Amino acid sequence: MKKVILFVLCVLTISMMFVFTGCEVTQESGEETTSAQTDEANEQASAQTDGVTEQASASAEDSSLLDTVAELFAPSDYMTLKGDEPAPTTKKSIKVGVVPPVAGVYHTTFKVGFEEGIAALPEGYDIELIYQMPTSTGNQTTTEMIDIMENWINQGIDVIVTCPVADDAALESVFKSAVESGIPVFEYGIDPEMVANDYVTCLVSYYERASAKTVGAWAAETYKDMDLKIAFIGGPEGPYTTLRGDGFLEGIASHPSYEVVAKQSGEWDRETSYNVMQNLLVSNPEINMIFGMYDDMSLGAASAIREAGLEDDIIVLGYDTNIEGLGAVREGTMQCTVYNGTKETGQYIVNLIKEYVMDGIQIEKLYEFVPECINVDNADDFDENRLKID
Repeated sequence: MKKVILFVLCVLTISMMFVFTGCEVTQESGEETTSAQTDEANEQASAQTDGVTEQASASAEDSSLLDTVAELFAPSDYMTLKGDEPAPTTKKSIKVGVVPPVAGVYHTTFKVGFEEGIAALPEGYDIELIYQMPTSTGNQTTTEMIDIMENWINQGIDVIVTCPVADDAALESVFKSAVESGIPVFEYGIDPEMVANDYVTCLVSYYERASAKTVGAWAAETYKDMDLKIAFIGGPEGPYTTLRGDGFLEGIASHPSYEVVAKQSGEWDRETSYNVMQNLLVSNPEINMIFGMYDDMSLGAASAIREAGLEDDIIVLGYDTNIEGLGAVREGTMQCTVYNGTKETGQYIVNLIKEYVMDGIQIEKLYEFVPECINVDNADDFDENRLKID
């Protein structure tokens, strides 16, 4: 009997040992599981934090573009009489229609800048760009621009951005319709002196006369010891040609000996200007300076001059710097041009649209870009990314 009792006690003792050992294993396993879960959670939290940090960093980097470009523009009270525009709004997702008058490097560069501005918007702001260019030419261009804008107004677009063919008097009716529909109108690339109606919410541009004066003043100082015989290659007769020509003459007025011996239209076109320059070399062989009122025209003239072997005898000045114009100044086939902030204008209008249409902040009527003279002495220091469009 005693042996049986001892046997039972032994069995019970061994069983209890297994139970307690199992509890310890289970507890240790639970601790390991909890530890693993904690590590995983920490890793996930760390990854989320890193992601947020990266997003915040990217957002800050994008926002810095809009902050930086704002420093290049100065508000002006020139258009103090303008006052008919819709009130600011706080929409966070909008459609913006941009209608330029023609194709060309200037408007393409503006479009690239506008797209870069959209990409730099902070999180929570969304702009859909609708870009439509007229297919008509001549007097029909303005008519088609009006048709495009009227169609957008009927579709309920949020903002219209445009650059008139000349002054904007012909656009007053469609601008008025936009304003009455609560749609602000932004203009670019038009001289403030050419704004002719009361329905412009904001203009971002530069003064044609002041920009051309910069080129003339540089030429007057740089070539003060030369007897200058100057030819103008401008556009068709109109305000742009007049303002640029007058500005250049204001700038070069301090020169002791200069004469404008020829004025020809290059139709804002490189090939046409090339042909014009070839004719000028025959009709006016005394010419030793060309002022092309658009870089493409200056480049066309420079090609004709180079082919004639006269690149050391004739100074070529440009206007409205593009990437090829900058390269020509660096190479010495052009001597000077002026940059009017084309890409930055596109970027900055996005910033102003954000403030006025998306943040409900009142803005000024006019923001002016101060022209930058690019010449043989400083062209290498100019950031060509400001001109790139690809």
